[in-house]
Amino acid sequence: MDYEITKIDESTWILSEGFVRFFLLAGCDEALLIDTGMNIGKVKEAAKKLTPLQLRVINTHSDSDHVGGNKDFYEVYMHAAEEENYRAHGLGDGTKIVPVSDGEIIDLGNRPVKIVWLPGHTPGSIGLLDINRRYFFSGDTVQQNSEVYMFGSRRNIKDYIQSLEKIQKMSDQFDLIYACHGTIPIKPDFIPQLIEGTKKVIAGEITGTSREVFGNSIRACDIGCDVLLVD
Repeated sequence: MDYEITKIDESTWILSEGFVRFFLLAGCDEALLIDTGMNIGKVKEAAKKLTPLQLRVINTHSDSDHVGGNKDFYEVYMHAAEEENYRAHGLGDGTKIVPVSDGEIIDLGNRPVKIVWLPGHTPGSIGLLDINRRYFFSGDTVQQNSEVYMFGSRRNIKDYIQSLEKIQKMSDQFDLIYACHGTIPIKPDFIPQLIEGTKKVIAGEITGTSREVFGNSIRACDIGCDVLLVD
């Protein structure tokens, strides 16, 4: 399968694979692949067609639609809090995990990218702030017109709220948000709406409707801008 490729700018690309998308950022010295998709095709080959630079790989988190192509790489970067979740899904055999931490900078060569730890959707979910371009790659933490998975083990909706508030506090540092699902790009002024809706779910003001997803009985809570799928 060929990925659908869309340019954000001359050195930033979106790779779309069905309902999930991931991103390639090129600096002067290296390139960074943010997530590897479901691996319907070969993401490493797709990335190499876009840039000849040495390629690093980082996972925003370890849900299966974000790490499917990891096996094609010797090592991948992820937040230290995510490795247990990654291994618990039976993933990562033969792949070296390089842990990153909140606030760490990956410099691709005149293109610094900052790690932002965003627990909630998973324990080690991260976003990546492309400092000079003022892009924020949010993984699954920020989504618009999508379904946000907040059910099952290792998800924590109270941590999720805190992570959204963290993004809100740093919203003067980016102009556009690029999410892995739903509408893109997203403007920073969307974040308060997502926070407000999620708080209403926690407070029981939005109770949702019953649904079954992957054999789990959950509640689908429509908050207007998204649907939160919760236990």
